[in-house]
Amino acid sequence: MKRVGDMLPQQQSTASDTSSTATAAATPSTATTSKTAKTLTEQFLSTVQSPQFQQALNSFSHALQSGQLGPLMQQFGLSESCVNAANNG
Repeated sequence: MKRVGDMLPQQQSTASDTSSTATAAATPSTATTSKTAKTLTEQFLSTVQSPQFQQALNSFSHALQSGQLGPLMQQFGLSESCVNAANNG
């Protein structure tokens, strides 16, 4: 029968091995990073070129230029100077 003290070094070693294995698994390879960047770039371009995004951007731009964003800025809890700037367009 082993004592608890005899088991500690072995447990620490196992924890260390598990930690280094988890770190290695969480570190993406260059190929994975490159593929992810390409996919995200394609998705980003698809989103910003979509009619829905363009319509939302135009609506936001119009609201900003016309001074209609003040109440929205206030609802987000932004400073009074930010609200005033949004009110003034």
